[in-house]
Amino acid sequence: MVKFAQFCTIHSLFIVTDSYVVGLTGSVLFPDITPSLLCFYLAWLHREGHQTYASMMAYITAVCSWCSIEGRPNPRLDPTYGGTNASFFAVCRGLRRSIGDPPVTRFPVTEWHLRILHQGAHRLLHPLQRANFVASTRLAFAAMLRVSEFTT
Repeated sequence: MVKFAQFCTIHSLFIVTDSYVVGLTGSVLFPDITPSLLCFYLAWLHREGHQTYASMMAYITAVCSWCSIEGRPNPRLDPTYGGTNASFFAVCRGLRRSIGDPPVTRFPVTEWHLRILHQGAHRLLHPLQRANFVASTRLAFAAMLRVSEFTT
């Protein structure tokens, strides 16, 4: 919610009572959080440099959780039919497409990797644990070879 408060402050979205402006005891309130405000918040988060879709959705989830705690309606939902708001869904889908998923780096399990695991197991494990570890790694390697036959 701190990030959302920063967003509201920058864009002058807080609702301020008259007595607060005068300097007496007053209050500063969050505005009504609507799907369009969430879309604006997503765009601001993206402009601020958040690189992943998941991190931006975590901030949105925090705002929606706060709304739930405060007894406010969920801003992601359309009040007419209860499902996800179409405009919010479209902005999220477009944002996900523009950002893309981070590349997954994978490397093949080779005989060299298995030898390192095997040597580490011989140095660090009890003989019974070592036998179980060696058997499980060999079974896993054989299973990966077998699965690769079906996927290629």
